[in-house]
Amino acid sequence: MLVAREDLYKYISPTTVEKGVKIYEFKVTLRKTTPTVERQILVQGDYTLEQLGRVAACAIGWHRKPFDLIDTDGTIMKGDRPWGHDHNRYDTDSEDETDSNEPDEGETKRKLARKIYISDHFVRQKKRLVMDYDKYRWIHDIRLVKTQDRDRKHYPKCIGGKNACPPYGCGPPEEYNSFLKSLKDPKHKDHINTKFFLNMSGQAKFNPTKFKASAVVFPN
Repeated sequence: MLVAREDLYKYISPTTVEKGVKIYEFKVTLRKTTPTVERQILVQGDYTLEQLGRVAACAIGWHRKPFDLIDTDGTIMKGDRPWGHDHNRYDTDSEDETDSNEPDEGETKRKLARKIYISDHFVRQKKRLVMDYDKYRWIHDIRLVKTQDRDRKHYPKCIGGKNACPPYGCGPPEEYNSFLKSLKDPKHKDHINTKFFLNMSGQAKFNPTKFKASAVVFPN
C-alpha cells in the first residue's frame, strides 16, 4: 500500500527502515502501578512523536485512546485523537487554532506531536517525554536508552518488558492497585465483583505478572 508522506504519521505497523535511519531504543514505564508495568521498544528515527506515543501505548497493551505528550520544559504536544475521542484536557482551542507550532506569548507552549520527528526532538541532552494517556490519566515515562544502527528488517519492535497491561475498564492507577488486591485475596470484600468484571469483559485469564514481548503486535 502506497501512503502519502503527509499521512505516514497515521501508521505504526512494522515497515522496512531505509539505510542510514537511526533506531531509537526507549524504556516505557507506567507510573503508580505495582507491580510496575514496563516495556522496551525500538522505533525508527523518522517516526513522529505521535507515532512514538502510539507505539508506546500499543506495547503496554492499551486500546487506542487519546493522549498528549509533555516535554521536560512543560511543552504540551497534542497526540493521537482517534475518531470519537477528540477531547483535549489542556485547552478548548479548535483544530485550526491548535495546528500551529507557535504558542501565544505568555501561554503554555503547545505543539502537534505529529509534526515533530523523533530524530529532531531527541537531540543534545533530551532523554525523556511524559505521556498522559486516556481520560483516566495514566502517566507514562518514555525514556531514551540509546540510539543504534538498524540490525533487523522491520521496525518498530518490542524487545522486552515486564508485567501485564491493566485490564481495560478497571479505572485509574489508584483503582487498579485496589483491583489487584481484591483479585489476589479471596476474602477481600470486592473479590467476587472483581472476578465477575473480568469474566464479563472477556479477561477471565488476566494475570498481572504475565507478559511476552513476542506477543506485541503493532497495527495501523
